[in-house]
Amino acid sequence: MSSCPIGQGMCSLSPDLIAKAREELQEKPEWRLCDVQALRDMVCKDYPTLGTCLDDAFLLRFLRARKFDYDRALQLLVNYHSCRRSWPEVFNNLKPSAIKAVLASGFVTVLPHLDTEGRHVVCIRPDRWTPSNYPITENIRAIYLTLEKLIQSEETQVNGKAHITIFTGSGL
Repeated sequence: MSSCPIGQGMCSLSPDLIAKAREELQEKPEWRLCDVQALRDMVCKDYPTLGTCLDDAFLLRFLRARKFDYDRALQLLVNYHSCRRSWPEVFNNLKPSAIKAVLASGFVTVLPHLDTEGRHVVCIRPDRWTPSNYPITENIRAIYLTLEKLIQSEETQVNGKAHITIFTGSGL
């Protein structure tokens, strides 16, 4: 593994993933600190009351998701918080212990192996949900929690993720 600076810490990308991030995401390791600081400055100037995390690693997720286009990364960050604020029944108390039944049901799982492109595969099984056991918002909570956990990985930020929904046995 090679390392490249992100703020005080180090990133965990391999040389191949650093090259992929450069090619596909327009990420330049030598500019990473400046890019993150530019986004941080935009947040502080344009959205001083957003109440977002301003850590390098957190902001870098949004830059990568929008191929280092500052304006688009800022809009994604604002939308992220807007969604979280407007849907409290999904995002309040969003932690594994609060959705044990959904996680145990197998409604959403991450397959144990990466696909051929190095992506995690998220599998959603609507047939595993019994509506009388808990509301659909609990399934949405489980999906969001799973995705939030996955996106913490720099490899996922660069490679992306794949989704499979298996509708066998599902009905309206």
